[in-house]
Amino acid sequence: MSNPISGVYIIANKINGKVYIGQSKNCKSRWAIHKSQLRNNRHYNLHLQRACNRYGIDAFVFGLISRCDEETLDQSESSWIEFYRSDDKRYGYNLASGGNLNKRLSEESRKKMSSSARARMNSDRRNPKLLRGWSGHNHSLETREKISRMRKGIVFSAEHKAKLAQKKRGVKLSEKHREKLRAVRVGNCYNMVRVTSEMKQDILDGMSIRMYRKKYKTTGGWRRIRAIREP
Repeated sequence: MSNPISGVYIIANKINGKVYIGQSKNCKSRWAIHKSQLRNNRHYNLHLQRACNRYGIDAFVFGLISRCDEETLDQSESSWIEFYRSDDKRYGYNLASGGNLNKRLSEESRKKMSSSARARMNSDRRNPKLLRGWSGHNHSLETREKISRMRKGIVFSAEHKAKLAQKKRGVKLSEKHREKLRAVRVGNCYNMVRVTSEMKQDILDGMSIRMYRKKYKTTGGWRRIRAIREP
């Protein structure tokens, strides 16, 4: 029984010249697995599988292009994929840039993964069992406090803020939601904030709402106390 060969191999289409580059600690055994999966129409690489279905397994040849030890497999595979440009569907069948670390997916693969994720999310939203499971669900006070602590200090980028603003445009608020917003604007909700003597004194001394918010991380109590200060 021959010793396993560690290295980088190539699977080439004799008809159109496209190639697939891979790595293995046992290249001969890996080729046998590829052939078995392709013949049974179960290969994980749909691009390569479709080519095999179209041209037949005999249209492909297998070869070893580089012997290397386990430590250099990733680097060698990535270099050969870059050399053959096999992650470009015009020239090959690789779905990524190679290597198990810092792997870069092709544009086609990223689009497929994104489309699949969106379809799964939409399916979950329409799933009546999931909807019933979360209907009327309320987080405990402890859970809400944990979520609040986790979200403190998060800074959104300008691009993310623009996306959030775009999503909000055209959204119709319920009358109940509008009433809550009105209450906040007129200061009715500020009674929920505990105003310390220092906060009160700053407001009475004429501190602006901007400086107040910057110092205390809230505007709670400012309008109420300001109304008392002003004649």
